[in-house]
Amino acid sequence: MAGITTLLLLASTLAVAIAQQPNNPAEWTTAPWSDCSATCGRGFQNRRVTCNYTQTHALAPDSLCVKKDTSKPPIVQVCYTVACPPTIYYVRGPCSRTCGGGVWIPSKRCRQTNRFGEIETVPEQVCAHINAPPLRTLETCGSVPCPASYRISAWSSCSSTCGEGRQTRRVRCTRVVRGRRFSAPQRLCRVKKNALGVKIRVGKPRTVRRCHNEKLCPGNYKWLPSKWSLCHVNCEKKRRVKCFSDKDGRNVHESFCKDEAKPTLVTRCINTAAMYGWKSSAWGECSVTCGSGYQYRQVYCINVHNGQKARSCPKCLEPQSARQCNTFRSCHASPIDQSEALSVGCKDKAGYCSMVEENPELFCDKDTMKETCGCACQ
Repeated sequence: MAGITTLLLLASTLAVAIAQQPNNPAEWTTAPWSDCSATCGRGFQNRRVTCNYTQTHALAPDSLCVKKDTSKPPIVQVCYTVACPPTIYYVRGPCSRTCGGGVWIPSKRCRQTNRFGEIETVPEQVCAHINAPPLRTLETCGSVPCPASYRISAWSSCSSTCGEGRQTRRVRCTRVVRGRRFSAPQRLCRVKKNALGVKIRVGKPRTVRRCHNEKLCPGNYKWLPSKWSLCHVNCEKKRRVKCFSDKDGRNVHESFCKDEAKPTLVTRCINTAAMYGWKSSAWGECSVTCGSGYQYRQVYCINVHNGQKARSCPKCLEPQSARQCNTFRSCHASPIDQSEALSVGCKDKAGYCSMVEENPELFCDKDTMKETCGCACQ
């Protein structure tokens, strides 16, 4: 036993001695590459690289192999396999709400890793056979509060099963904040911005309206007319009529009253009260002695009972205050002395300029009167 131990000690000593000899060279030793780390796409392979003495194959320091002017072989390399199966992923789409709180709507995409490890977006048909993965959470968006607006319910049923009734609905001013609807002050709903960003007032929608049924309620219905209006300039006066129930005096829809009994709504008013009338003076002289000219007269409204001037005469019955004259009388060319023409200019050629002078506020606003009775209107 002691002899074997001695031989081993001598062999170890001899190996160390040989290894330390300068003439014992060393070189790189490489092991086979491992399998690729990926089953698809790009992966990596590993191997062992050591520096060994060429004679004894014992391990040597890496410095001995590097000194031989050779770099250490790589221990890792890239390996390419085949393209990976396609997968479905989600991208962020539009927000479900522009205000008031919403969520990003996810949009599906199909992608695939090729044999070189590059991720590519491929047509959706490639992923048609794949079940999309479940969504874990949805991101919130559109957290800006929405402008206040009216929330309107549907109209209720008619309150009456016959005749007229009423319908009601609920109108509330609300706004949406973070996906929840809250009541808001009425003043926030009364103003909104138009397409140009200008604030405009908005009226509150009505909450009550009339409704009527084809079925008539027991009782009689009749027309009730209003008073006649004042006479219009077209010599017509008007009135309104409504349909009422004899039973309770309620105003009901017109369909309950008979059309053939409906009173007239418009009628002629030819000064029926005989309260006011038009009065006119005699025609004045023609404005020219030959050729076409004009004649004028005074036309005014009076109260027939006291003779005082008034303003309530029907305009449609107003007599004309001017007419053409000498339309068929030709003129002889004869120059008129300018001084004579000027002296005639302020004379009462029409025969009623004195009346115009007494009431300029009634007549001097007409151009024809200014031409005929110019002095009276100064």
